[in-house]
Amino acid sequence: MAYQWVTLCCVTATVMSVYAVPFLFASQARSLRLIRLMVLLLVVMCAGRVVIASAGFAESNFASNWVGDIGLLAVAVVALAARRQIERVWLLRIAMADLQTQIESACKGLFLRNDFQHNVSLTRTRVVFQIKGESAVLRTRRIGAKLQFVVLPPDNVHGKITLLTRWLAKQFPGPIPKVKFVLSKKGTSDV
Repeated sequence: MAYQWVTLCCVTATVMSVYAVPFLFASQARSLRLIRLMVLLLVVMCAGRVVIASAGFAESNFASNWVGDIGLLAVAVVALAARRQIERVWLLRIAMADLQTQIESACKGLFLRNDFQHNVSLTRTRVVFQIKGESAVLRTRRIGAKLQFVVLPPDNVHGKITLLTRWLAKQFPGPIPKVKFVLSKKGTSDV
């Protein structure tokens, strides 16, 4: 039974790597969101568990299967319970100066006051957004020259701050690039 779980873990690690590697080598600004990684992990693990059970391996060692299933269920329950917190955690592929420029220009358009507070070594930054007596904090930690760990403000704040965080989600797509198909109209005439 142990080799099935090892195989399942190897397949899961491969799928997670295939999802994350384009993020590491992207030339454009991209995001890697923790919630998407957790959902991918749970889907692959559960699908693999179903394949193992349907292949007849489940009867060979009931106790270890039961413990694995309970562990998988516990991870799913914890992920579901902490979903709101996990959704706010991102890994961004962008330089801090570029991120600061984007946030400042968006705040100007939304008439939102912002205050960037950097620590001494410039590895941590707090961005405090303020509007009509409410404030929210976006936290960043620099991991590399173009790699930022970001915790977004919660959604239960002023609408403009929520609008800013949703705008950031549009600015930083996931690691897998979207394929666009353009159908050209060569050879057609306007009559």
